[in-house]
Amino acid sequence: MQLNTQIATMGHTLPHYRATQEIELDSDLTEFDEEILEIISVHQPIMTKYIASQLALTHRFTYSISEIDSRLFTALFNYVIQDKYFRWALRYEGMEDQTR
Repeated sequence: MQLNTQIATMGHTLPHYRATQEIELDSDLTEFDEEILEIISVHQPIMTKYIASQLALTHRFTYSISEIDSRLFTALFNYVIQDKYFRWALRYEGMEDQTR
């Protein structure tokens, strides 16, 4: 998958998502989920409205903020954390779940 290649070629150590990807991608993740994680890996911490604007650059239609938040809270729950300013970032390996 394209995300696996991009994450593997980045020069810095990425959070939990990288380690998970090197083992095996969760089959429940969709291409939409992967694109959200890719955007967060490049721009973190990041607000949902910015994720939506980045997705709009590559898609003809715009995903709503509520659709993206829904994915972040359900399918991507194990990969991301949200800070007190409602910004999303990738979860680091071994990091305690402090935001939920």
